[in-house]
Amino acid sequence: MAAKWIKRLHIYVGLLNSTILAVFSLVGLAASFLPHSPPAARPASAVRLVPFEIPGDADDAAVARRVYETLHLPLTRPPAAFNIRRDKAGRLRIHLPTPARLYRVTVLESESRLRVETVSFDIWHYLARLHTITPSRGDPDWRIRAWAFYIEFALWSLIFMAVTGIWLWLASRPRLRWARVSFAAGTVAFLAALFAGR
Repeated sequence: MAAKWIKRLHIYVGLLNSTILAVFSLVGLAASFLPHSPPAARPASAVRLVPFEIPGDADDAAVARRVYETLHLPLTRPPAAFNIRRDKAGRLRIHLPTPARLYRVTVLESESRLRVETVSFDIWHYLARLHTITPSRGDPDWRIRAWAFYIEFALWSLIFMAVTGIWLWLASRPRLRWARVSFAAGTVAFLAALFAGR
């Protein structure tokens, strides 16, 4: 009876995660075989100017936060410290990334404006960025948070499927020769890779 329910759960969990596991696989293959230029080097697909008043006593982090609140761009989150810097001309530049695009904002202090460039990622960069989203990021947008929890569920599901797969094998056909060979080969390959990288 237990084997029957574990088998069902194993199948249903696998089906629930089949799409996202396919995304993981595609991202891994793309990272291995397809050369891509860095997203930041891509040309902007759209540029606009937005009025913006800079508080006189604010530091760069405070200005960046106000830029984020002023633009209120969908799917973005407050800029991290590594996304706030000044260029060679001394202008404050802020990057506000989303999974599908990057907003590059330049603060034009003398003009009291923001220059907002929109850089759209290709499908591979988009999938790769989706792959890295986790609940610990604390994204304010509910869509990104929902995706992050889906990723988390998929990762725990992989552990569940591995454990239940071994259990089903041992409970049904533990003496199956090719099952033993497969398990041994996988274990040896993992340990070899683990110690080779140390």
